[in-house]
Amino acid sequence: MAMILSEYKKHKNSKLNAHLLWDMDLKNFDYINGKKIVVERTVERGDLNDWWAILNMYGVETVKDEIKNIPMMKKRDMNFVHKFFSIPLEELKSYRNFLIGKKHWTEE
Repeated sequence: MAMILSEYKKHKNSKLNAHLLWDMDLKNFDYINGKKIVVERTVERGDLNDWWAILNMYGVETVKDEIKNIPMMKKRDMNFVHKFFSIPLEELKSYRNFLIGKKHWTEE
C-alpha cells in the first residue's frame, strides 16, 4: 500500500464525508452492510480523509476485496487502486469488464 495511505492508523479520528452518501439516510445507514457503496463512492469521489476513514473502519484487506468487486470504474480510478494497493489489474472486476467491452466493440 502506498505510504500516504499506510499511515491511516495515525488518523483514527478521520470521518467519512457525508457528501459521499448524499442519497442515503445517514441516521439509519448501516456502514457494515453498506461497505460496498461506501468503498465505491470513496474510490470515485473520496479525499484522503475518506480513505483513512474507510481503512480504519473496514481494514485494508476488506477495502481491497470490495475494490476488486466494483463493476465499473474510470480508468484513472483503476490505475489509482492498482498502484496504491498493489492490486493486479486482472483482479479488478471493472478491468475485466472493460476488456470484455473493448473486445466487443473491436470485433465488428
